[in-house]
Amino acid sequence: MAKVAIVSYDVQTIFGKAGGVGAFTTRWADLLRQAGEDVTIVLTRTDWEPMRVDAPWRARYQANGIGLIELQTPPPSATRWPEVPALRMAEIAAPVLRGFDIVYFQDWSNSAFHLLRERRYSANSGPVCVTVLHGPSEWELSSNGKYPELPDDAHRAWLERYSARHSDFVVSPSRYMADHLTTLGWQFPGPVEALGLPMPGPAPPAAAPHPPRIRRIVYFGRIEERKGIRNFVAALQHLAKDLTDKPSIILLGAADNPLLLEVALRDIRAAGFAVAHESSRDSEGAHQFLRERSHETLCVIPSPSDNFPYAVVEASLIPGLNLLACRGGGVPEILPGAQRQLCDPYPRDLAHRIAETLRAPLSDSELVRYHWSAANENWLAFHRRAAAFKTSSAPRTQPKPTVDVCVTYYRKAPYFSQLIDALEQQTDQDFHVIAVNDGSPDDESNLAFRQQADRVHHRGWDFYRQENAFVDAARNSAARRGTGDLILFIDADDVPARDAVARLRQAITLSGDDALICGSYLFASESRPYDPSTGEVLVPPFAICVPLGLDLVGGLVNPCAFGGSMFLIRRSAFEKIGGFRELRGAGHEDWEFYVRLALAGYRIDIVPDLLQFYRQVEGSLARTLPSEASLRRLLDAYEDTLGPLGLKGAALALAGLHRRAKDSEQHLRKISAQAAAPQGQFAFFSGAHHRFEADTPKVDRLRTFYREKISLETRLKFHRIFLAPFFGPYKPQ
Repeated sequence: MAKVAIVSYDVQTIFGKAGGVGAFTTRWADLLRQAGEDVTIVLTRTDWEPMRVDAPWRARYQANGIGLIELQTPPPSATRWPEVPALRMAEIAAPVLRGFDIVYFQDWSNSAFHLLRERRYSANSGPVCVTVLHGPSEWELSSNGKYPELPDDAHRAWLERYSARHSDFVVSPSRYMADHLTTLGWQFPGPVEALGLPMPGPAPPAAAPHPPRIRRIVYFGRIEERKGIRNFVAALQHLAKDLTDKPSIILLGAADNPLLLEVALRDIRAAGFAVAHESSRDSEGAHQFLRERSHETLCVIPSPSDNFPYAVVEASLIPGLNLLACRGGGVPEILPGAQRQLCDPYPRDLAHRIAETLRAPLSDSELVRYHWSAANENWLAFHRRAAAFKTSSAPRTQPKPTVDVCVTYYRKAPYFSQLIDALEQQTDQDFHVIAVNDGSPDDESNLAFRQQADRVHHRGWDFYRQENAFVDAARNSAARRGTGDLILFIDADDVPARDAVARLRQAITLSGDDALICGSYLFASESRPYDPSTGEVLVPPFAICVPLGLDLVGGLVNPCAFGGSMFLIRRSAFEKIGGFRELRGAGHEDWEFYVRLALAGYRIDIVPDLLQFYRQVEGSLARTLPSEASLRRLLDAYEDTLGPLGLKGAALALAGLHRRAKDSEQHLRKISAQAAAPQGQFAFFSGAHHRFEADTPKVDRLRTFYREKISLETRLKFHRIFLAPFFGPYKPQ
């Protein structure tokens, strides 16, 4: 008996609603349970309001011997950066799922992400992970004619692609979805098997089927663009011209967009049809509604590009029910050879097929049905193979790579000794340090650098001084003096965790990646963050950063998702890409480098361990350099790739559009706050904070006073406690 988890954001039912993924979750759980497996459904919701499975379904799962675990992401945290709800849910789910033998994940907002990323950098294999392709977020947006919200939708899409690529298996109900995602550039661990959908056998008819006589047309599905509601309404408008005896119309499905529903009802009535909306039934109730009226109903499912909808599967199995569906997406795979039950996804052809069925309905023996038993056997046969699969946990057999730790130093006297102490007491001492003093102008900084060089002289570490060349050139200079297989870059004011060198070397060896970034503790104290001899944390972190990864699309507008400045890279990759682009006076050289590396085809990823104590310093380059120059530097990395394709300026245009949109949103908020503001002269903590902007010099003086008189550490605490609910979590600099 295998211990199986089915992880899904959609479970029957929540507030009386569930979609096709919820139906799949239930039916696959039932089928596995009948096969003797130990099955648990894991609900993963990223909504901020409480979500629970409805009590009747909870009782049903319990009665069928199916476990239920309900997980939900907390509201955004002022101490977490970046804020990506799908990533947070994957982190919450990972420890729950490690004890299972095999886990089935749904592709939308795939909660396998953290478990898979952990597994890439660990010798522990964990459960077999299977991703099921129902329809990821980018396909859903495209099918509904919507544009993505940046950066959130881009981050979700990147997470979904990553999770599918690193799963052990990927399966799909339809061949259509696997082929479609392949054309979009998705990568899979191997061939994607098309299995259909698990489905219980249909109940036998209560009596001999009546001869069909169509009295009503039922639109079956959610009232949304992707499900074809506009296509259906337009077909009825064409049909109305030729019908004298019009059947009644029922819209059987939930409507998340009230305006779309209102327009559909209005246009159907204007065409001369009596119409009603039936939205109070769950999937089983809707199925019963059709079953009771099957011999006098034409069920229309007009989605132009659906995957493998349960609506078509269920309707095809109702005895005597005439079914008409569009032959888009994976629908033809449900009803192979059903010429009269399929139409082209256009209003005129749909209207023609409806009229044909009204004149001559198909008898029960003529209706093509879904081959449910073959699909069930396909799923069980796949499950047996997947459950027997052993995920690899053997480390790569290759020599232990050598490591050069490259440190750039410029006026970091208060912190440098903390870094050197941490390096001296690393759990793995097999590395070489190269530290460059990039022309510090003051005696205190130069003295601190020499003192540390003298203290560790016996180790053979390389400490040297050069004329100031700026941070990019200093990093390149340090890297050129080394010979190690791997280069670990660390800033002189940061502190690596005690096992940072060992962990990153192990991770890059296990994964074969070209470069690795790590998670970070954020702190603002001048004190050492932990005891280097014991690892005990002495300064509680202000926040933590677990990067999402190299999401190049979302990173155009939110490069914070890439991570911090401490990273490990193979020397061969660093040299082939030409090192850092040396550009004085512009920061974010690390983000630009990550983008160049990824666009050049190198594998760069995130070790989700917190291996960097990332000190926030008042006078850091990120705080003092012009932000616009740093942004343009990052965009240039994209433009270098887009230019030869004839798209020079595309990255700048997208970043500019996003900024204009954010400015417009902020302007609207100010207008709303002004309209609702109290009339008092001082409304500091109300929505009338815009009042201070009426006199910009006063605002600037207040801001300057705040920064000069209050330490950074205190300001960050104040931000976390008071400002984060209004301005979001602090972004490290």
